Amino acid sequence: DFDTSLNNTIRWYFENKICLIGDAAHGIVPFLGQGTNVGLEDCIEFIDLLDSSQNWEELFKIYFERRKPNSDAIALMSEQNYAEMAEKVGSEKFLQKKKIERFLSEKLPTKFHSKYSLVVYSSVPYFVALQVGDVQNVLLDELNDSFTSFDAINLVAIEERLDKEVIPLYGESYSLLK
Repeated sequence: DFDTSLNNTIRWYFENKICLIGDAAHGIVPFLGQGTNVGLEDCIEFIDLLDSSQNWEELFKIYFERRKPNSDAIALMSEQNYAEMAEKVGSEKFLQKKKIERFLSEKLPTKFHSKYSLVVYSSVPYFVALQVGDVQNVLLDELNDSFTSFDAINLVAIEERLDKEVIPLYGESYSLLK
């Protein structure tokens, strides 16, 4: 499970004096190509908070609480992507799983979005992309383990499962996909 608590976490700010943004706060490995993007998202969040905060320390605290889960999520997904590229791309089972993933994306384009496409081609928060990707990964593993043909995949059952297990994870960010 992904730890979303901010307890025992090194903060990105000190009192009302200094606040770190971008790589200074959360450098990540480059295996999803999102380092600059996450830094720019930090800037947008910080600017959005400027008008609503009463003082610098409050602004720094709110900024940190909002951005930390997303920066942790993209850091984890970047590491996962590296492991995937380094260890799995030669595996027939992995390649079959990717074919099933593409199949579901094509057949259920409003319900199934790969974790990679959520990260790279959408504005869905990284934390949401991680949660959605983890749940869909379980589904993909199940389909891959029992795969006989694409015709044998019950798309109605898959769509019902996505409606129940995945779509609620998006919350308000689901509208960013339409």
